Amino acid sequence: MYNAQFDIVGARWPSLAEFLSEEFLRRISLYNDEGHELDKSKRLPGDTGDWERLAQEAKKNKNAGLFKRFLRRLQ
Repeated sequence: MYNAQFDIVGARWPSLAEFLSEEFLRRISLYNDEGHELDKSKRLPGDTGDWERLAQEAKKNKNAGLFKRFLRRLQ
């Protein structure tokens, strides 16, 4: 799992088959035998419509921090 925006590797699997097996088991563990979602399941926050904007703001803030560090090194 790779986050290109922040250049971070979140997780690795030896194979796609192993990733799919783990993901399948993780997903079905969020439901009971009747198919109802358990309280332990975690939903992503907020309206998904603003995720793009939030990602752009985070990128802008990250870039601003990089620029400030660069300027400090020049001093």
